[in-house]
Amino acid sequence: TGITFRNISNSHAPLSLLAAIAVVSFVICVIQFSVGRNIGRFFGSTVESGQALGQKNTAFAIWVSSAYINPLAAVGPGCYIIWQNAINSLELYHHRKNP
Repeated sequence: TGITFRNISNSHAPLSLLAAIAVVSFVICVIQFSVGRNIGRFFGSTVESGQALGQKNTAFAIWVSSAYINPLAAVGPGCYIIWQNAINSLELYHHRKNP
């Protein structure tokens, strides 16, 4: 996430573009977690399936984007990391609150 914030602060892109990238990465993240949870209902493992489909290792995508494409291209995967961590935190909170 440090690279993401550095790329955002050094970017000359309009705020609307950065916001659009963040929103699209949020939508993709929610869709992947939701599809995973729905698939998991068939097997009795909604949380595990949501994690399996939603949680991605995006560090490689950030590195490739920053090194070979454009640092701005790394903002999407970086935002995805932030969103998946937020969803993970909410799921942990919900699980601890309602065991």
